[in-house]
Amino acid sequence: MKYDKLDQINSDEIATGIKIVLDNARELFSDGDILYKEKRFARAYTLFQFAIEEIGKSRLLYSLLMAIRNGEKINYNNYNKEFTSHQKKSKGAIVFEIISLLLMFKHEKVKRKRATIKKAYRSCYL
Repeated sequence: MKYDKLDQINSDEIATGIKIVLDNARELFSDGDILYKEKRFARAYTLFQFAIEEIGKSRLLYSLLMAIRNGEKINYNNYNKEFTSHQKKSKGAIVFEIISLLLMFKHEKVKRKRATIKKAYRSCYL
């Protein structure tokens, strides 16, 4: 079943969508890796970028799913715009990665790395 707008799908379909886009991201990355090893860098880069966008989609879908389950008021126009924006999906994936790195580098010995990561976050998302 194909939908044009995110307000036309229920939470179960959103959860399924998250799995689908993450599987797609994994496959795109794997295909990109094959091309990279064959020194087909431009095409590999393209597939890596598509994989990043798929991860951004998963973050967006997860955010929507949590909003629905928490009974929040949802601005579907914003979600639909983000879902079709290459830049927003890429930034979303990068922010997710930065947050993951911040959590990994909680230890006192790596405070400098945390500062660098926070600076990168601010430069790409603010």
